[in-house]
Amino acid sequence: MADSSSTKLVFPLEELTVLGSTGTITFDEALQFDKELLQNARSVTSQYGNGNVGHIHQVVTPAEYAARSPIVYEAVAFPQLIIAPGATGPQIAQANREYSAALSAFNKNNLVATALISQVTKAIPSIYLQALEDPVTGMEEVTIFQLRQHIKIEYGTATAQQIEANYAMAGEPFNLSESVEAYTGKMERVRRLAAATNDPMSDTASIRFAVAAMAAMGQFKADLHARTIEQQLPGQADETWPAFVSWLKRVDKARRQEKTVADAGYMAQANFASAVAAAVREQIAATHRAPANPPPPPPNNNNNQGNNGNNNNNNGNNAPHVKKYCHSHGYCGHTSMQCNRRSPGHQEAATSANKMGGNETNFVYRNQRSRAQGE
Repeated sequence: MADSSSTKLVFPLEELTVLGSTGTITFDEALQFDKELLQNARSVTSQYGNGNVGHIHQVVTPAEYAARSPIVYEAVAFPQLIIAPGATGPQIAQANREYSAALSAFNKNNLVATALISQVTKAIPSIYLQALEDPVTGMEEVTIFQLRQHIKIEYGTATAQQIEANYAMAGEPFNLSESVEAYTGKMERVRRLAAATNDPMSDTASIRFAVAAMAAMGQFKADLHARTIEQQLPGQADETWPAFVSWLKRVDKARRQEKTVADAGYMAQANFASAVAAAVREQIAATHRAPANPPPPPPNNNNNQGNNGNNNNNNGNNAPHVKKYCHSHGYCGHTSMQCNRRSPGHQEAATSANKMGGNETNFVYRNQRSRAQGE
């Protein structure tokens, strides 16, 4: 709260929001105006009434002031210096000090009022204040209290449709995707609007709306049940709206923490299952994947025409294994003695043990397999 004894006052809001920009002063604008005016009036300490509520005594009714302060505000007249006959020097000095203090407080009170009027007349076009003008003095004698009451009565009175819409807002479900502050903030706006329409919403009614909104979501059944049991205990005082808001924030925080833990557990299980599935897929792929260096094929142990089953290569062609040797053709299906296509210098006595300079390669005649039968 600002404490100013100089001629320069510093308000939280240097300027009030301009009204009537859409061609008329709307209901919402009137409520915002009232909020800003009270904020500035409250910000400057006062020596009158309850100084902790500043100078709001200049803008509110006695009933509104009493609702904000247990200390009654009494209007103060212009101070007078009174010195009793026969007063001593110290008594006169004390009377002067009291007069100076009272005069300072009075001047400060007028200074705040003048500054607030200046802010209001800058924010509100004169067309909306014509009803307050005096034919002779104009706006000079209009007080800040009269300015506020004029805007509040003429433009800050809610219609039946607005009141109905306000109560409908109070009955909207609790949005679990938003913070609990979003819901309680909305309910505070509903309560302020109800108060502005001279039909304030009691704490009991506000709590009833909030409980219904929570019950509709189905997420607070256990909490609401425990609360009902607690409220039925002997000696329980009527619950206030601030106390209910504190309870609501606690249970919502616990609900969100439980949801976070549950979500974390689900994600851990899902990640584990995903890792296992990936490992299985990799194992299956590895099973069917050809190795980079394939092992050699196993030996072929099948017999072929009585031979030992080993395969010999001849110029890259597979040939059946043979035991016979020919001087002209090497290892083949006939002996040197049996050969009927002899090379020059053919030696009939040549054998595999004594080749006698003969052919040392494997050789298979075309169609040899058929010719070698029975040899």
